[in-house]
Amino acid sequence: MRKGLFLDRDGVINRERGAHTARFEDFEILPGVPGAIAAANAAGCFVVVITNQSGIDLGLYGHYTVDRMHRYLHEMLIRHGAHVADILYCPHHPSHGRCLCRKPGGLLLQRAAARHALDLDASVMI
Repeated sequence: MRKGLFLDRDGVINRERGAHTARFEDFEILPGVPGAIAAANAAGCFVVVITNQSGIDLGLYGHYTVDRMHRYLHEMLIRHGAHVADILYCPHHPSHGRCLCRKPGGLLLQRAAARHALDLDASVMI
């Protein structure tokens, strides 16, 4: 089992734009993020992004837009010698019912741990 570094997306990896980053054009990676992820990679951390994307459930944007943002993130990180191993997101909005995959619920963390043999007790979430 290995240690994981779990990162939230909006406000941690990309600039927070208010309630939702709904347009690809507004997806701006924060300065220093590629270097910080590269350093985590070099330290042996298995980096996974865990994010709530309730704008999907609200009809503000779709899975395609989120996937496009995540492809861009992967490409940018590769150019800086960094990578995230996986990105998991919850598309549900709390007004539409209770969901176990929405943070602070732990289903996505557990899914990532099972998928990638991560030790949650030795891992960190930012």
